[in-house]
Amino acid sequence: MLSLQGFLCHDQQMVKFSSVLLKTAYASRDDFDISSISPCTAEEADGHLLLHAQHAGKTGLSNVTIRTVDSDVVVIAVYAFSRMSGIETLWIDFGVGKSRKMIPIHEVCRGIPHSVASNLPFFHAFTGCDTVSTFSGIGKRTAWKARMSFREVDNAFNVLSTSGVTNGSTMRVIERYVVLMYDRTATCTGVNECRRILYTGKNRAIENIPPTADALLQHSKRAALQTHIWKGCLSATTPPCDPSEWGWKISRDAGYAPLWCSLPDISSHCVELVRCSCRTLCRRNCKCRKNELRCTKLCACDAQCSSETGENRSSSECQEVCEEDVQYFNLTSENDISILEQMCEEDTEVDYVVDIVFDDTHLVEN
Repeated sequence: MLSLQGFLCHDQQMVKFSSVLLKTAYASRDDFDISSISPCTAEEADGHLLLHAQHAGKTGLSNVTIRTVDSDVVVIAVYAFSRMSGIETLWIDFGVGKSRKMIPIHEVCRGIPHSVASNLPFFHAFTGCDTVSTFSGIGKRTAWKARMSFREVDNAFNVLSTSGVTNGSTMRVIERYVVLMYDRTATCTGVNECRRILYTGKNRAIENIPPTADALLQHSKRAALQTHIWKGCLSATTPPCDPSEWGWKISRDAGYAPLWCSLPDISSHCVELVRCSCRTLCRRNCKCRKNELRCTKLCACDAQCSSETGENRSSSECQEVCEEDVQYFNLTSENDISILEQMCEEDTEVDYVVDIVFDDTHLVEN
């Protein structure tokens, strides 16, 4: 049997449940007009709470308190307060247990610039929420400090949260902001260059460097879509959006999954990246042998055998094959991939070991 807590965990069920309560509460009040709030097609219950708060203000209730344990509601409330009529004080009863506290949204809004309050939903989504991934190793406090030191990003936030336009100039500002999140002293402006510097120059772990430019673009689209939903909280109807145009893809189970990167996967794009897991003598099930390739330093056998003859090869021969005839590439753009494709098509007799460490790590899920 489904518990009440389990029932209310689903946004759509919560919206329907609140609509039933609303009709029941107002059933005996002929002077209440609920046409502005019911029926409601809101996708999330979080924004639905603010819609009811606004309705309460229009009906003469100037002091409103919302009880929640979700930080998303606090963020939406800060954005919506200045756009709500009739509300003088808006309180958020937030948290549980000893950490439970009352947050005066009206005072918070008076203490921060309007531009900051307006862009707060996008900042919250961009740095990680229920539907958008977080930046590995970067908390909201660190991201906020970077934002306060780089206020040029406010305009980019505004463009993405209102129009969703991800043009070159906007993304250059976003990239610079992300670079500062990972390294406050960095002088580079692009995340790809920052990845190379942090990984090779400062020995950062692969998990603690920024995402690639393409992965960041998809991440920004998902944040823009979530912000669009939140900013429609004061309307009972919101225009539908196609998630596949905003950093999502249709998954096998008929739902949606994040589109981490739109560029092709280099490991399946070039056969020269094939490596075997053989630890001794390579035999018929060796991946290198199946693709008619010689083992390289990428293989588990450390190129100490020959996939052509299946016989062990001397260390000197392996050294000659795997070091003298190896070219290294750092793929930072789609053009680099096309160059590598051309080399593969020409069947050049060289083992190409591709260094993809700077362009194949994406954001991590919550």
